[in-house]
Amino acid sequence: MFSTAQKEANGRPIFLPRGKGLGGSTLINVMELTRASSVEYDAIEELGNPGWNWNEFLKYFKKSEIFVYSPQEAEAYGMHFDDNAHGSDRPLKKTFPRCMDTLAQLALQTADILGIYRNPDPVGDACSG
Repeated sequence: MFSTAQKEANGRPIFLPRGKGLGGSTLINVMELTRASSVEYDAIEELGNPGWNWNEFLKYFKKSEIFVYSPQEAEAYGMHFDDNAHGSDRPLKKTFPRCMDTLAQLALQTADILGIYRNPDPVGDACSG
């Protein structure tokens, strides 16, 4: 599907990919599996749901996954994974990408230059710098 011609794009139509299946356009993604921060899970418990906290959720996250990555490749992108926050022998395989596109690399470099905190393990317990 394409948009109508866009004046700001020199009259070109813009491609608008659409997902056609259960979940609709959410089928189109970066194939990322992520979690909320520990603060967010703990807030569920604070709202009156005993046992619905980071530590309890983490047990089940770890029971479902195996996380495979190259420490050298992760280091190249400034990532430092907490092995205690990841499963190691379960059916859902998660990996860190072997390469990152140029735009993502530039975005990370820009954030570093601007002093914007980068969580070294986005699915670990840390949520702010």
